[in-house]
Amino acid sequence: MESHIYGSYNSQPGRITAPSPPSFSSVGPCFYQDINVEISQQFQRTVTIMYYFWLFCTGTLFFNLISSVVLFCIISSSDARSGLYLSVLWVGLFPPCSFFCWYRPVYKAFRNDSSFNFFAFFFIFFAQVVVFVIMSIGIPGWGFSGWIVSISALSYSLIPSVIMMISAILFTAEIVMGVVMLKRIHNLYKQTNGSFQKAQAELATAVMSNHAVRQAVNQAVCQAVNQAVNQAVHQAIASTSASVAQGASTAP
Repeated sequence: MESHIYGSYNSQPGRITAPSPPSFSSVGPCFYQDINVEISQQFQRTVTIMYYFWLFCTGTLFFNLISSVVLFCIISSSDARSGLYLSVLWVGLFPPCSFFCWYRPVYKAFRNDSSFNFFAFFFIFFAQVVVFVIMSIGIPGWGFSGWIVSISALSYSLIPSVIMMISAILFTAEIVMGVVMLKRIHNLYKQTNGSFQKAQAELATAVMSNHAVRQAVNQAVCQAVNQAVNQAVHQAIASTSASVAQGASTAP
């Protein structure tokens, strides 16, 4: 039931779209999702938590941007400047990447009982948890108001440091929540019929069902066949020419 949605489609009752634009916006949402309809009842709570967790991560990045602005206002250093620039980059980069790279895979994994999407989620979300750890550490100049940056700001001003500590606490909460949800989804995955062999089969099916891939494979096969035929013809002609030449040389 996944489809692209535009215009008045978002206003239809019962439709849940993601991301959901304001009602006055002329821009349509990208995806249709309805957890109560598309997800099995035993997995609905988990998928809902993951959706709100993605929203929480997005909100944390915006708060981190505010913290970086505050840090830049009290410390005019190269680290604060580069941290501000990178925090703007993270706000624009991480929310869409996390939505496409780990929220959509886990949604489709529970919706379609897809082993491939489960494996994609586990791999990418584990990397996301590692990024959460880096965020909470707060290396100066990296654009994350973590513990190192917030504690260092205590020597300049108390209130800005408290604001940055809130950001560090939010990053730490992301680590805890990420580990808990990773373990929970892994336990739920073990209750399904998923396997690595099934994931390989799904990947092969998806690749071969792609028109561009099929066309590329057909072209490669045709080129290989033509090359083999041409080589065989050339060898036959060369062999025939050699036989004729040998016969002519032995003739009286």
